[in-house]
Amino acid sequence: MKFSNADEGIKKEPTLTDIVTWVLQYKQVFCFFSYAYAHLLHGRI
Repeated sequence: MKFSNADEGIKKEPTLTDIVTWVLQYKQVFCFFSYAYAHLLHGRI
């Protein structure tokens, strides 16, 4: 059993793809919470 690939995956610097994926996920979550919060302010969802 080889663990070299797993170790490299943990130690490596985040790539541009990783950063873009994270930003898109964060943006999606942020928009969802903003939408839900706006509806909560109006007292309905």
